[in-house]
Amino acid sequence: AIISKFVNMLTELRRAFSQSAWLERREVVGSSLLFVYDDATDDTHADVKMIDFAKTMLLPDGRRLSHRAPWSVGNREDGFLFGLDNLIAVWERVLSRSSAEDAARQGHSDGHKDRYAHAHAHADADAHAHSRTHTGAETRTA
Repeated sequence: AIISKFVNMLTELRRAFSQSAWLERREVVGSSLLFVYDDATDDTHADVKMIDFAKTMLLPDGRRLSHRAPWSVGNREDGFLFGLDNLIAVWERVLSRSSAEDAARQGHSDGHKDRYAHAHAHADADAHAHSRTHTGAETRTA
């Protein structure tokens, strides 16, 4: 649940920054994303905050950045959105793997219950047959 909250928040952050005229006019260097969560209650609180803006600079001469283009000398591309795209992809893989493991665990657990019930039913049937054999009410032949 926490991972899906992070993915949703990062996706919303990417959507907002991808459409931001403010961001396209700024070079973002050295900023960070702070992941906060508290699972002490039934309703897990999660948040992602962008922090450390000390080196965020307004670009000169009305220049604009895509924040996804490869960096080269003098182009001032910082890769902010490129990094955010990759971070979302990593969290989505973690979520996918976690979901697959949960499903496998659930399948193993259900399979264990089925095998237990099947074995238990056979044991009951064998015990019942054995009981009837020893009381003389019924004899078993092999």
